[in-house]
Amino acid sequence: MRPIQIWVPDTRAPGFAAEAARQSRLVAAATTGEDLDFLDRLASDFLRDT
Repeated sequence: MRPIQIWVPDTRAPGFAAEAARQSRLVAAATTGEDLDFLDRLASDFLRDT
C-alpha cells in the first residue's frame, strides 16, 4: 500500500459558488433534449447491468 494525493476544488474558496453556478448555466444552455435522452439511455443500461 502507498499513499496517494488527490487534488479537488476548495469549496470554501471565495468565488467558488459563483463559478460553479456560472459553469452550471453554461452546461444547461448547451444541453439539448437529445443529449438528455442519450444520458437517460446510458443510465438505464448501466443500472440494468449492475
